[in-house]
Amino acid sequence: WNKIAGYLPIVGHFVDYGYFKVSGTPATNTDVILTKFNGSVSLSANTVMLKAGNTYRLYANLNMRSLSAEYQWVDINNVPIVGCNTGWSGSVNSTDPGTNVPCVVVFTPTADTEVKLRITSISNYTGNSAQFTNYSVVEVTQMGTSSATTLAQTLQKSYMSASMTVNYTPGAANT
Repeated sequence: WNKIAGYLPIVGHFVDYGYFKVSGTPATNTDVILTKFNGSVSLSANTVMLKAGNTYRLYANLNMRSLSAEYQWVDINNVPIVGCNTGWSGSVNSTDPGTNVPCVVVFTPTADTEVKLRITSISNYTGNSAQFTNYSVVEVTQMGTSSATTLAQTLQKSYMSASMTVNYTPGAANT
């Protein structure tokens, strides 16, 4: 290995991730059908299992070829994940790729948590399942490593009483 910039890989450090393919026909108040294309996160019945204490980036960009469609990351009880924006997809017809706003959230569950992608509304669906499958992107990526998460938790417990102030000014040298 030659270090160019950043960090070299460290044996034993890993991140959980998953890349998913979507399928089916989108409909209001339905879960998106997911098939794991690649990755290490657990997928069961269209839900992804996130481990407690790890921070994840949940990303979805669904192309539904409809007049208007909205979707969100939700928990197993269909409650939106805190901080999650609503993804949106809109197109004027079945051939226009339209405009998409991805649904993205950074989430750290305090207990093992199952999450899924849910279509909350859709109107005038003009697409087909091949378009939905081929032009949609769904990713779940752990931020940092499991080893780093464990180290951070240990340091936090060890230095709970310590505090530090960081001053930040955009465009300036910061300390």
